[in-house]
Amino acid sequence: MKILGIYYGHNATVCYLEDGVIKAAVSEERFTNVKNQRGIPKMAIDWILKNYRLKGDDFDLVVVPVKTNAPIYASDDSRNRSVPIKVLNLIYHRVPIINQTFGLTSFYNQRLRPLGRLFYDILASTIGSYTALQERRGVADFLNIHPNKVKAFDHHLCHAFGAYYGSPLPREESLVLTLDAEGDGLCASVRIFNGNEYRLLSVARSEHSIGYLYQAVTEFLGMKPLEHEYKVMGLAPYAKGEAVEKAYNKVKGLFWIGGLTGLEFVSKFDMHQSLKFLRKEIADVRFDIVAAAFQRLTEETVVAWVKKCIRQTGIKKVCLAGGVFMNVKANQKIAELPEVESLFVFPSCGDESTPIGAAYLGTKEISGETKLEPIRSLYLGPSFDNEKVKEEIKKQTSNKRYQVEYFENIEGKVAQLLAEGKIVARMSGSMEWGARALGNRSILAHPQNPDVVREINEQVKNRDFWMPFAPSILAEDEDRYIINPKHISAPYMILSFETTALGRKYLKAAIHPHDFTARPQIVTAEMNPKYHSLISEFKKLTDIGAVLNTSFNLHGYPIVLGPQEALRVFENSGLKHLQMENYLISK
Repeated sequence: MKILGIYYGHNATVCYLEDGVIKAAVSEERFTNVKNQRGIPKMAIDWILKNYRLKGDDFDLVVVPVKTNAPIYASDDSRNRSVPIKVLNLIYHRVPIINQTFGLTSFYNQRLRPLGRLFYDILASTIGSYTALQERRGVADFLNIHPNKVKAFDHHLCHAFGAYYGSPLPREESLVLTLDAEGDGLCASVRIFNGNEYRLLSVARSEHSIGYLYQAVTEFLGMKPLEHEYKVMGLAPYAKGEAVEKAYNKVKGLFWIGGLTGLEFVSKFDMHQSLKFLRKEIADVRFDIVAAAFQRLTEETVVAWVKKCIRQTGIKKVCLAGGVFMNVKANQKIAELPEVESLFVFPSCGDESTPIGAAYLGTKEISGETKLEPIRSLYLGPSFDNEKVKEEIKKQTSNKRYQVEYFENIEGKVAQLLAEGKIVARMSGSMEWGARALGNRSILAHPQNPDVVREINEQVKNRDFWMPFAPSILAEDEDRYIINPKHISAPYMILSFETTALGRKYLKAAIHPHDFTARPQIVTAEMNPKYHSLISEFKKLTDIGAVLNTSFNLHGYPIVLGPQEALRVFENSGLKHLQMENYLISK
């Protein structure tokens, strides 16, 4: 059984599922080198078709994780294909009375809020439904299949399926929560899954979206929404004291948990209008205090929701998905709740993860049951052998500016360089899917040396000064460096933890410099034997079972795909050493 899952929105992604096993997942941005590329992921689809020797007709079903677009959304693909979509988008974006009147009016007069909601629903059911239909037809045309073979599933149900069936936890009764900015008109859902069965308990409409508020805060602070939210989270710990308390008091009443089911997010105003609130109420508050106040609001609101869901259902096994759960500090607060017995947060759980859940759903649609394998690793993208690497090196380094060496034990050589304080970019094995570099497309450094933070930023990353890096830690050394009493699995950098005294001593360059938390990748020999071997060799030299790990890319660009992209970053940065498979290239 072959299922293809395709997401064409923000960070367009494709997933290939065969007989319930995830064979591949890759985002279009890696091929186009455009961060968070939108539209039908044609190059990613082509890679899957070529790599697995497939054509459109070979798939039993093609699935997309959205039934109705937000009214403001249409990708370039559908706009270019359809004159009506061009007209509809022109009207929506260019005529202020349609785009703004009800939202603005209801923001200042809450009695008119239902009118704004009604108007938004009409736009979603007309423009949104039409553009979604055109997107599905575009997918069918690209694959040269009948449009009826492309099936759309509810967005939050796809998030939920990914969270439950992607989890390595036992397939027992579990509380499955989804939370994002918006998908199919909703921002949140509460479900109970148990084996092959599931039931819906509650949903929250997008107007109550805490994800939209956080996105607006990102924009308000002069950062890029839908991309730089992690910067707001990283900035938050630096601000403390009465100023934060004063700012928090301005915003703490924006959300509460209630509604008809008692499990819904309810907001003081329509969160589509969040920027208006920020400009009106928060304009005189310093940037770091804004970040701290809204991070606290997010943590406390989401934790209150999780606690209430557990209390009402009595279920203490929790699975989470949706873009809000990319907030690792909020996830840490959830993990620390005494009510939570076990926790799984879907890795890279923004909308790029929904094709996986949709593919799981497609399998159930065809077979009537859910014989689905959980995620075993995220190394689901292209790989390149030594011959391909050698060919690309010859093509790009013919002027002899670089020293190129081949090492049978390349992991030992890289470990030696790291122990000497050198910084090494690494391209090895299959590319990771998702937002986090997990060793195969990473820049590595000694985790104890704070000087490398400045060096990495100056050489290649150009990151904001307050942002922390992350450690990759050997599974056998996890307890030495992080505090994880519930032994929650953490291989994907989706959870943060408090660090031990030893962690603060040995990993000081790879943890948050202000609150000393770590967002670790716990590395096992089973999941990534070569990377595990590299860190083990480093430990022999330094007695530290971890390395600093940050993504291998230029600032503002996606993580590198293969040797061509790796050499391009190497050429256009201050990096001195690059490992590509068994080759080491040095300037």
